[in-house]
Amino acid sequence: MAYLLFQLKKVVKNKLTPICLSILILILGFILFLNLRTAPQFTLQAGAQKEGTYYQTEIAKLKQNLKQQKKNSDLYQETEQDINSNQKIANQDYQIQKAAQAAKWQLAYTLMWQKKQYEKKHLENIADQVDPAQVTETNNKLKFFAYLKDKPLAYESQDMPVTGIQFWLHLNQQYLPYLFTLVALFILTLLLTEPYHQQLDLTRLNPIVNGVKL
Repeated sequence: MAYLLFQLKKVVKNKLTPICLSILILILGFILFLNLRTAPQFTLQAGAQKEGTYYQTEIAKLKQNLKQQKKNSDLYQETEQDINSNQKIANQDYQIQKAAQAAKWQLAYTLMWQKKQYEKKHLENIADQVDPAQVTETNNKLKFFAYLKDKPLAYESQDMPVTGIQFWLHLNQQYLPYLFTLVALFILTLLLTEPYHQQLDLTRLNPIVNGVKL
């Protein structure tokens, strides 16, 4: 145990250690800066606005197609149903956007939960055409907003968090495994290569005694 502590002290007192720690802190600060810069694009209202714009574009395309179809035909009725469905989702996105902007989180999360329920039912109806990863993501989001609608908190993106435990979880998932690997390599390099000088292992050399020739 004493030998291990001795080796660790050598690492801590090494001149390169403060430099490496400074680099590590700079990397973490840079990641936080990037998250702060991009966080406005990942807010709940920004996501709702983006999806609402997408569905409005789809509605416009469907209305153009509707003009070219015969009334009372099956295709005409299907297109009308698609327009009504997309309009319902677009209206819901607009309500989510307004609720989030007004910081009415419980209402916003309830609307998001309802939306994810609708998405889940839709995916179940076309299960043979859907990627399983998309189903898993929808189920996770459904559980996420089911929790938040009962315990509403100010929304923070899970993709670009900037505060609290969310930020550290994000670091742990995305970056820390690589940083810890580099730190471990640095420590092992100091421990295993420090005895060597000019390709000689100094710990294996015989001591030099005054007046004695070896």
